[in-house]
Amino acid sequence: MKKIIAIVLFLFLCGSANAQFINKFSIYGGVISGWHIPKVDELNVELRKAGLPDLPTSGYFILGGGGAMDVPKVNWLRVGGFGASLSKTVKTVTPDNITKQVVYQMGMGGLSLEYIKPLSKRIDFTAGANLTTGELTLKIYQHNPNFGSFTTLWNEFVNSSSTQNFSQTINQRFYSVQPKVGFGFLLTDLLYTKINAGYMFTANDGWVAENGADVTGVPSGIKADGFTFDLSLNVGLFFK
Repeated sequence: MKKIIAIVLFLFLCGSANAQFINKFSIYGGVISGWHIPKVDELNVELRKAGLPDLPTSGYFILGGGGAMDVPKVNWLRVGGFGASLSKTVKTVTPDNITKQVVYQMGMGGLSLEYIKPLSKRIDFTAGANLTTGELTLKIYQHNPNFGSFTTLWNEFVNSSSTQNFSQTINQRFYSVQPKVGFGFLLTDLLYTKINAGYMFTANDGWVAENGADVTGVPSGIKADGFTFDLSLNVGLFFK
């Protein structure tokens, strides 16, 4: 993000001298917020089997940043980069006073390619795709009221008896293509906002436990695929 801002400032200083040589060129960077709606129905089936709480099916808030630029002399093509992440935690307490908790996390970053169609001097229609890689992580915790005592924690390793306190973390490296459409609005000469909607299709390398061991037999429907909507607010230079 700092590099993007530095580029914008440099072009701003040079803009008055070079504007006559630049035709329909934009460069910008800013903050991205949005909503990702993954398909968690199959995951929730597995969580219920263990008495764990369901994850919401309505989606999760996602936050990140990025930037983009129009390719010089190719008026219809915009190239950019971005990174974003989300985290959702749900928990429940059983009648036996056992706390069960699930943490669903995703982080990703990649390249954005878009076709640009100006609808007016200040409004653009775009269509394209994000090409990304990232990690989907699932953390599961269970503990009784005595959890947090050093003696209790250490004795679980010293003694061979069973315990009510445990945690598991598994994660998946994924690769995705996200077709998307959007609209951009030039609010001022230096401020640009953009809204996108798309669907993320993923392929993955399988699941890995926190000690690096492969986890087999995970239902194929547990993955990062889903609808994504995002809104960005950007600062930059725009030659229309």
